[in-house]
Amino acid sequence: MFGFKKRHQPGDFAQISGSARFGDNVTSGAWTRVGPKAVIGNNVSLGPWVVIHEEAQIHDGAQLGNWVKVGRGAVIGKNAVLPMNMRIQPGVIIPENSVFEGHELVTPDGIIPHRCGGFVLSGNPNGTRPLHLQGGFGEFEIPVLEYSDDLIEDFFWGRSDALEAYRVEVNTPTVEREVDEMPEI
Repeated sequence: MFGFKKRHQPGDFAQISGSARFGDNVTSGAWTRVGPKAVIGNNVSLGPWVVIHEEAQIHDGAQLGNWVKVGRGAVIGKNAVLPMNMRIQPGVIIPENSVFEGHELVTPDGIIPHRCGGFVLSGNPNGTRPLHLQGGFGEFEIPVLEYSDDLIEDFFWGRSDALEAYRVEVNTPTVEREVDEMPEI
């Protein structure tokens, strides 16, 4: 444990497994969790609420934004940039110097944009009216008796599309306006 403070500066309430290994100059935000046998390289930045599952590898210079979750055994390449609200499925390899937009689910088969991220869940789970879930990935009306945190978590990780059954099509009104013609020059 000697030199721990010089090598890794954990944020408040960080949970770091004793078997995780860290390179030099690693910083992590509040509530960051690093699982067993994870390997974090040099000059890595982990934002708040980042979760690195067991045996994942984060190579030198990688930057992980807020609420990024890296699955078991996934590999994040050197200097990769993963902005907020991303999920990397287990075993996925992100090439070095990759830069993402954020809110993406990265699977072995490719990238699903706008699948993850912040959302608003409204309604009373103890009530009788459906719960309303809204985010960048769509809007959903979920019957109270069918709602569970696992339903949303499985959707974000790409383990299930069961949430799709509750998708609500949102009709956004279109505004028509007259466009003046460009004057000739």
